[in-house]
Amino acid sequence: DMCCGTGNLTKDCPEEMFSNLYMSTLNEEDVNILNHTKFKRANVFCQDFLNTDDEYDFLQTSKNWVFILNPPYSASPTVRDEHKKGVSDTKIGLRMKNDSMNKAASNLTTQFLWKILQLSKQYNINITVGMFTQISFAMNPSYSHFYNEWKKCFGFVNGFCFHCSEFEGTTGEWPVVFSVWSTQTDAQSVVVDIFEN
Repeated sequence: DMCCGTGNLTKDCPEEMFSNLYMSTLNEEDVNILNHTKFKRANVFCQDFLNTDDEYDFLQTSKNWVFILNPPYSASPTVRDEHKKGVSDTKIGLRMKNDSMNKAASNLTTQFLWKILQLSKQYNINITVGMFTQISFAMNPSYSHFYNEWKKCFGFVNGFCFHCSEFEGTTGEWPVVFSVWSTQTDAQSVVVDIFEN
């Protein structure tokens, strides 16, 4: 989990898995919290996943990896979202712009996915991604170039969606989608179950 916060997505993992669990976060305080809980046996580190050129040599220890994440739901601002100014100005965003990823380059979710895509190629590994996101990266025509590149490596496995109000602090009327993608699955249509309450 490369945006782990305090470990909500992995808290139910069996403790015998923790030595194979890699968790990073921007916030040093989160790292301190994790290191004083059952996660002290996990590989926890402070890192800005979207702004680092660090090597991920631990990815060479296995051919198969699972990335699980709930990335920030932010993008470069529209006129009404001026408070988000600069939120997507990252090294990965710049690389995506250079690779003509258009609007997808300004979205933090697609930036996380772009870096995961690059890691799968760089380390020649099989990756399964499970993530809570908005589904715009797969549906918005402005993201089509990104999505076409994503589908060359990752196929949709399964998923479900639910109302955003299930997540504390969200507003509006939009679905959160949990979707699973794999480098070992052929591309197929994205069809998800709808969960209520």
